[in-house]
Amino acid sequence: HVSDDDLSELYRCAFFFFYPSLYEGWGLPVAESLAYGKYCLASNVASIPEVGGGFIDYLDPYDVAGWANQLDILLRTPKFIEQKEKCIRKDYVPYKWEDAGRAVEEIVCFLEQQTNLEMPIRTRPKQILVDISMLVVSDARTGIQRVVRNILNNLLYMSPAGYIVKPVYIDKQGISRYANSYQAQLEYVEDGVVEVAQGDIYLGLDLIPFHFPEFEITLKKY
Repeated sequence: HVSDDDLSELYRCAFFFFYPSLYEGWGLPVAESLAYGKYCLASNVASIPEVGGGFIDYLDPYDVAGWANQLDILLRTPKFIEQKEKCIRKDYVPYKWEDAGRAVEEIVCFLEQQTNLEMPIRTRPKQILVDISMLVVSDARTGIQRVVRNILNNLLYMSPAGYIVKPVYIDKQGISRYANSYQAQLEYVEDGVVEVAQGDIYLGLDLIPFHFPEFEITLKKY
């Protein structure tokens, strides 16, 4: 629950980074530690090896004795960490949020080319609806929430041609609403009900599996 500035300082001052995670949607903290040039020992599960590649070392997250042993070794071998971090600073290329925004734009263009629908006359631009249901409830600044927040910001800044980007969320009644008040930040704006039409794209970045039953009717309109 630390601020982005405090998190940056923690990474910067860390001796190394331990990440015994059981599961990751992507593994943002691993990428962040590498971006700060820090050595990382992480779990060998889910997408973490894809993020860390050959720059970090891995262990089974359930191997408690292995983690304890490796921690003891690292604390006694600072030269090893220095060598690893020298390679990280030399060769690691951080993944930028602008790259994520461009990747989403490429996906949008691909989907548009693959869609052969009889499109009705539209009264508004096509939408990219970015679900931020968990951010609206509480921004705990977890890895996935920082991913969602930053991708949304970049999409708002560089909307794909022909689309407008709209953050949305699902309220306690299961109604999908535009997150106008979240977007406005400092002033109150009423969150109207989402209007969906063919050609719109729903981008579900947030951790909202428990919302999908309520949102199923809206998604079927696509």
